[in-house]
Amino acid sequence: MTTTPQQDVRRGLTSASKFNITYSCPGSENILRDMPVVAVEEKEPESEDATTGTRLHAAWETDNTDNLSSDDLEIYKAGVDYKAKAVREWCEFYGITEYKEGQRELRLWMHDPATMKPVTSGMTDWHFISTGASAGHILIGDFKSLWCRSLTPAYMNWQIRVLVALMAMEYEGTASFRGVLVKPIAKGNRTDCVDYTPTDAWRAKEDILQSIWKSKQPDAQRVPGNHCNWCPAKGICAEAQAWALLPSVIAARGAQFSILNRPIAINPELAKPAELVSRMSLADCALVHSRATVIGKILDEVKYRLKKVPQDQLAELGYTLVSGRVTPYIENASACFRELSDELRLPIAAVWKAVKFNKGETVEQFMLEFGWGKKQAEGYWSQMVEKYGGNKQSDPMLEKL
Repeated sequence: MTTTPQQDVRRGLTSASKFNITYSCPGSENILRDMPVVAVEEKEPESEDATTGTRLHAAWETDNTDNLSSDDLEIYKAGVDYKAKAVREWCEFYGITEYKEGQRELRLWMHDPATMKPVTSGMTDWHFISTGASAGHILIGDFKSLWCRSLTPAYMNWQIRVLVALMAMEYEGTASFRGVLVKPIAKGNRTDCVDYTPTDAWRAKEDILQSIWKSKQPDAQRVPGNHCNWCPAKGICAEAQAWALLPSVIAARGAQFSILNRPIAINPELAKPAELVSRMSLADCALVHSRATVIGKILDEVKYRLKKVPQDQLAELGYTLVSGRVTPYIENASACFRELSDELRLPIAAVWKAVKFNKGETVEQFMLEFGWGKKQAEGYWSQMVEKYGGNKQSDPMLEKL
């Protein structure tokens, strides 16, 4: 079995960052392979958080911060500081006095020992190797750029486990492996780490190969759980949908339901969401809230898939596709302003009350008109907010303890 450095090319195989899904739900590989084309022909748009994470990881890899906003830059600096802290803690724990940094963004491959075909891969954000009299230890690091509210702790994190197994094959004879999750803005421990012996690493490798073998079996079981949040098949997986909704919610979604195929009428007032929620236990409320993400994603996938169905099939389901809502907007704001103030004689003070400055568009205009970089433009926007604006407080938010 060998490992081979590669660029970020997964070859359509599960990788370290997604291995928790493969391990927790072996049947996910089958449903992903058999997904209808309509469900996979377009990628889900990348979220703002994902885009931010991509920018930050590029900066951490290259040490180039030119494309970072002022907010990004704070996270970047914190990440660098916590990475240094993780290295110090590693050195203190193992008594390391000499070390070197290995290649950043290093992708390693694991192969099937029987066929030598690649089966999975993993890419380190960074790693350090002890040298000289301290030789025999490896530190593997992975940056987690945002809040990490659902991140699995290092000691049971499959991304770390796969990376450790890959490193153990790459660096035979190593005495210890430490995996660390660097979380610069998360609450709690921001350098969450776990240590593996060579025996631990060997067992992890065997477990990985066994999990991959199970996932390739035609009867591989689908097992729902929190990992459904990140599975591309959540929109068509019955197990994910059943897990996401409570039976009490499903049973009373409409104004009537049936028992033994006999319709039973329900008071319409009792079918209203507020009434249904009022009858749920607090434990049920907390459970639904914890699953809000996957429920929302399932609904998004369902709507997307239905919109791709031909009109005749859609009609059989009792739906039709109509044009989206039209949102009126004023494009020529300066001409409108002149008409309101000069022709309509609306007092200037009243006109200004209707004008709003959008941060994104204002920053973009600074950059276009003055040739400023994003940092400078956002810095000037912040000065304007201090002089002429303020901060609005949103409603209280629920946060997992």
